[in-house]
Amino acid sequence: MKKIIILTIIIIFISLNAGAATYYVTSDKTVSDGQLHISKIEFNNKKKFTRIHFLFINDDGQEGKFYIFKPGEKNEFEIEMGYNGILKKSLLNVNIQDGIEKEKFYEINYKPFELIEFSLDFDYANPDRYSFLHLYEKGNHEEQTLWDFGALSYEKGTDFSKETYFKYAVLYQDTSFINKILRDDISDVNTRFTYYKNYTPLILASKYIDNMKFINYLLDKGASRSRSSTINFTPIMAAVMNNNLELVKLFYRDHSNINEKTNYGDTAMLYAAKFGDVELIHFLIDKGAKVIDKDDDNITTLMHASRYNNYEVVKTIIDKDARVNKRDSSGRNAIYYAATYNTDSKIINLLVENGADVNSKNKKGLTPLMRASAFNNYEVVKALIDHGADINSKTESGFTPILYAAKYSNNPEVIDILVENGAEIKGGLFSDVPNPLYQSAKYNNNSEITKKLIKLGANPNDDYDNSPLIEAAEYNNAEVVKAILESGVDVNYQNSKGNTALHRAAYKAEDPRIIELLLEYGADGTIENEADRKAIEYIDGFEMGFGVVSENEYLIETDAYWNLNDASY
Repeated sequence: MKKIIILTIIIIFISLNAGAATYYVTSDKTVSDGQLHISKIEFNNKKKFTRIHFLFINDDGQEGKFYIFKPGEKNEFEIEMGYNGILKKSLLNVNIQDGIEKEKFYEINYKPFELIEFSLDFDYANPDRYSFLHLYEKGNHEEQTLWDFGALSYEKGTDFSKETYFKYAVLYQDTSFINKILRDDISDVNTRFTYYKNYTPLILASKYIDNMKFINYLLDKGASRSRSSTINFTPIMAAVMNNNLELVKLFYRDHSNINEKTNYGDTAMLYAAKFGDVELIHFLIDKGAKVIDKDDDNITTLMHASRYNNYEVVKTIIDKDARVNKRDSSGRNAIYYAATYNTDSKIINLLVENGADVNSKNKKGLTPLMRASAFNNYEVVKALIDHGADINSKTESGFTPILYAAKYSNNPEVIDILVENGAEIKGGLFSDVPNPLYQSAKYNNNSEITKKLIKLGANPNDDYDNSPLIEAAEYNNAEVVKAILESGVDVNYQNSKGNTALHRAAYKAEDPRIIELLLEYGADGTIENEADRKAIEYIDGFEMGFGVVSENEYLIETDAYWNLNDASY
């Protein structure tokens, strides 16, 4: 086995009992240069070898990297570098007991080296009052392994961790574990999980589990069909989110139940529009659910269905209530949602066929075409244009669809179809629309979009104070800088303060390639701005009357820096 410099060795195993055991016999270890080397470890009790989970080596000399040896098929350890959720968190946060002394360690890294055999006390809460399971609220995959191995236990009196244990027992449908908890207090079956959205066990199971046998088990234990979370999220809403029609039917009580609202105005029908299928939608409508329902932001069922690209649900809602142009609190209608989030045109066509206003604007003046142009949705852009979308419509700030495409899109085809249909692309100082190259250069680090705009007529030499080249250089877009330089732009153009692209790159850029590209295309390092400073000075840093201009730490001492230095004097 490869020799490794280490400070700490720990054998981690998942034990099915509370007692500790000795799993090693001998280890070959030597000391050289004041460091300990381990080359071999032998284990006794070979038949139980699989109970050893990891041999874990922490090397402080390697910036805290963890070496993890996993048992292989031939009882050999395979090496893997990096962090591991269980190992890292158990070392830092979980009580570790010495197998002999029962001494508790909280920071293994700084203890004198010992080969320690130990077990994890999974029930113990550390000084911050977190048990082992509390550390896995974010869902690391190891938690299911721990549960399956029986490494977790619940004892009466551990109230702090009971809620967490109960939650996982529900998610893993562990009825024997739940029975232990309810044996102490049967009312716990309707508890709210404080650290998980205040769901009850029944709500949690209804949202994530399709096992009707387990749902009925909870009901038999006294779980309430009507008890909601603290925001009035109910079991039937959870069942709708799970798209479980059988469970929805089980929970259905009367019309008031169907149309009950959360504190944010959400209903079962609104959740169904997001997550449900047509059969579930029909069931809810047949039982009295409002077809065009809305939440506290006035977002309707049709808007949700349009956003989540559910054609059949959209069609069903329109067939029941064809009010397709209702607006939410921000002025958005269903076609606005469809254009923003969809990549095909089916729902766009369906909405337009039923009267949707293709040129509707939200309260900021954005149209469906602007949203589709920004989000690379070529098919949607084409459909909107075919249905009469205004290609040069403007927001209150003067933004058009082509400007949104230049700023956000990564699809040159979107640029093509907009220009082919009359989008104004030659904007600039003497135009009533901005030059889209500014948006591409400053915000969109995509050289293909920049090249497409230049090819179609956008002016790379626009001298509206900062040029597109200065914007790209300042905002760290090396590939865009190259695309603009290749168009034959004036590399030494100075803005109103006398700064060139080289000045702005020296001050703000993080990529040395930008300096190299500018020099390669003829940038003059001797040019001074209105403050009588050369570009090189912005990398070095300097004092000014109002403070200090710090050095550019990304460029200092790089090859680009020295090349610029040579070109500056």
